[in-house]
Amino acid sequence: MNKKKLFIFFVFFMMMIGKGQAIIAFELRGTIRSSMMEPLAGVTIYFDEPEYKLDKDRIRRVFNFAITNKKGQFVWHSQAQILFVRHSGFRPLVQKIPKGESKVIVTLEPNAEAPLQMGSCLKVDRNSKGLDHLKMHYSGIVLFFPHESNYFIEHDMGYLNHLIYFGVKENHELLGINEGPQLIGYPNLKNFLSAQEVSTRSINCGKEEGIDIRWKNYKGKYSRWIGFVTCGIGYDEVSKPASDYFDKIIDSMCCEQMGP
Repeated sequence: MNKKKLFIFFVFFMMMIGKGQAIIAFELRGTIRSSMMEPLAGVTIYFDEPEYKLDKDRIRRVFNFAITNKKGQFVWHSQAQILFVRHSGFRPLVQKIPKGESKVIVTLEPNAEAPLQMGSCLKVDRNSKGLDHLKMHYSGIVLFFPHESNYFIEHDMGYLNHLIYFGVKENHELLGINEGPQLIGYPNLKNFLSAQEVSTRSINCGKEEGIDIRWKNYKGKYSRWIGFVTCGIGYDEVSKPASDYFDKIIDSMCCEQMGP
């Protein structure tokens, strides 16, 4: 092994060591089943921790999801703390994984209510006085926010981050709107670990299905995240007035995909 490969291997090994515990040999095995105890095949499970592989002298971030086999089973080679499950006909689920847990069983409940379908943007007046609008190019989602809002936009390697602040920027209470070609949106995971009251539902923009997660932590702070494959919209640990303000913006969403 030459010096270059030896160095890369060393860096890769160090990346796989988390808080003194080697992750290389770690393996999480799980089963996804229905409330009738039937295994569910083809279910996509999203994780907070990606897998890494050594590929042609480079350390490559591979993916953040696994798919169950015919027996409803999946394998994950990283110490994830949270998993997210979305499967047609079932209520979306977010589940914490105890530290060091090597086996997990996830039970999905039938979706008793139909997914929330965004209204068509064809029925919305985009020139309403006092409102600005923001269109997300990949998903076709459009949001409306007050003209006087503190709005900023950031560009990051082909991805766009839109920031709308509640009050002055120094308060650090903001609504983040992120979009890109393959975002696979999910919430701020560190904040979610302190969640106490969690609710989930499915939300659709045309044929694209997303997940709407709300939670409150032990400090009484509010968080919400709406995630689609190409965009994520949400706020983390904000006050009740800020959450009410951001909810009005989120609930103004319409879907341009529904147009001709």
